[in-house]
Amino acid sequence: MTKIIRIPANGKISDEAARLVAEGVKDCRLVAFPTDTVYGLGSTGLVKAAGRKIFELKGRDATKPLPILLPSAEAAAHWVQWSPAAEALAARFWPGALTMVLKATNAGRILTFPEYKTLAVRVPAHPVALRLLEESGVPWASTSANVSDAPALADGKAVVERFDGRVDFIVDAGKVPGTASTIVDLSGSAARVLREGAVPAQAVLDVLGRIPGVKAAPARRNILFVCTGNSCRSVMGEKLLEKLASGLEPGFSARSCGVAAERYFEVPAPVYAVLEPLGIPRFDHVPQLVTRELLAWADFAFAMTDEHLEEVLDRYPEFTGKVHVLGRYVDLAHPSIEDPIGQSEAVYAACRDKLREAIEAFLHKEHP
Repeated sequence: MTKIIRIPANGKISDEAARLVAEGVKDCRLVAFPTDTVYGLGSTGLVKAAGRKIFELKGRDATKPLPILLPSAEAAAHWVQWSPAAEALAARFWPGALTMVLKATNAGRILTFPEYKTLAVRVPAHPVALRLLEESGVPWASTSANVSDAPALADGKAVVERFDGRVDFIVDAGKVPGTASTIVDLSGSAARVLREGAVPAQAVLDVLGRIPGVKAAPARRNILFVCTGNSCRSVMGEKLLEKLASGLEPGFSARSCGVAAERYFEVPAPVYAVLEPLGIPRFDHVPQLVTRELLAWADFAFAMTDEHLEEVLDRYPEFTGKVHVLGRYVDLAHPSIEDPIGQSEAVYAACRDKLREAIEAFLHKEHP
């Protein structure tokens, strides 16, 4: 049975509730809790069985280590190899929405798998999360409160609906910001922003640029493809960009969405058929609607038609200037990339080729 703890209007968790959850976490119980980004699922990082519970609940790949949440930079320095770059970023952004990937200390190796030598660590800014971390006295293995491939949850009500009966505790603090943390990798020869989230990548690079001897690689650029149902064109665009941009530095990250997507839409068989000759294997995909969070994540958002562009900007006018029609990179007069749904494999192949031509033109312009 799930114990639901609702945070009052003052935003503080009671001492009794904090002790209850903290003791449960130390005993490998699972808790859904608010952070300054999205709601998280967490438990003690000191016991592998607790992490396995999270993997099973999310349907997540159990070979990938979970991020670690800690109450302070001082606590983090016990588990990861601290550095001037980490110190500077922690001073600027912690507590906050920045996750740092660092080499694990000998102690920190118990928080990950033997084949991994790094840990992703963060000190969240949400007062309830910090109170729970401090009360428990253990590092928390944590990830976003959602099943794999589903959107992260940012409202306590939705968390209760999704996880009541599936976790031991739910701490409902209402709505949280909803934008994921930014991730910076400090474990290599050059610092690299792996994902831009709530903290702007340039702000991270600005801090790193002021540290003598620290090299910072340019940030990866995030590309979002938008069509109607997020099952044909935008999916092909996402996979084609990943293929065509592989090996480019600093690289590109791709995602896709639709203006009228439904989760039950299936990727048509011809999509797989026309991508396979390019060396793109079959993949799992759950369609998702275009959202403010996805558009905020993207450096470029590529619509398939003028109608898609207009629909996106009608909903989110603040992203004017970021959303473009992809086909304009190769055909100003006829830029639309039309929907092949329900048509022959040859039509899908022609759509793929137009997408590929436009993406190659974009890459040539942005990465000559």
